[in-house]
Amino acid sequence: MLACFRHPRGMDTNDVRFWVIKAILTKVDLACPEVKQNLNNAYKSIYLKEQVDKVNVLLGIPQDCIFLVKNYGTNPNINDDMNALIMSALRQMITFGEDFLSDL
Repeated sequence: MLACFRHPRGMDTNDVRFWVIKAILTKVDLACPEVKQNLNNAYKSIYLKEQVDKVNVLLGIPQDCIFLVKNYGTNPNINDDMNALIMSALRQMITFGEDFLSDL
């Protein structure tokens, strides 16, 4: 999933270089067995760090704009570790959105 925002400050808003893009990498538990055992290892995983680096290089998205989450899928049970990853990503995107709007 990618979220795009255009930077408002005197930039040519049609120039994609000034768009700020956020990415969410999902299903981290399926990508890394270490994370499947313990979601708290998502940002410690070397494999997931390499995947974040790939997204950074291929798409030019800054590493601090790439978030790792685990999908709920068919398991409706509430899981605090899963919620923590999702809520952290959402909180950072909302904060960015507020900053973006205040710059308009």
